[in-house]
Formats: sequence, structure tokens, C-alpha cells
Amino acid sequence: MDNATTLHIGDSVEHALELLDQALTILDGEDLLIAAAKVDEARNSLRKAANND
Repeated sequence: MDNATTLHIGDSVEHALELLDQALTILDGEDLLIAAAKVDEARNSLRKAANND
């Protein structure tokens, strides 16, 4: 993978994390704790996968 591809993937991951953060904020505000926990789990999994590359 070249540097441009790596940067593009990194940008995509960062964008996905931002969207998950926004979803988590909304779900927390609506007291949808189970859904918020699932979003948090997805966010943590994405971070872990991104750090392993």
C-alpha cells in the first residue's frame, strides 16, 4: 500500500470515528443506553483495527 492509499484509509477511519462519536452523543442524550453501548463497541473495535495496521 502506498502513502496516498494509507492516508485515504486513515481519513476514512477518522471520518467513521467522528460519525460514531456523533451517534453516541445522540443515543446517550435519548437514554438509549443499549444502542449507545453497541455504538461504543463498534467505535472501539474500529480504533483497535486501525491501530493494528
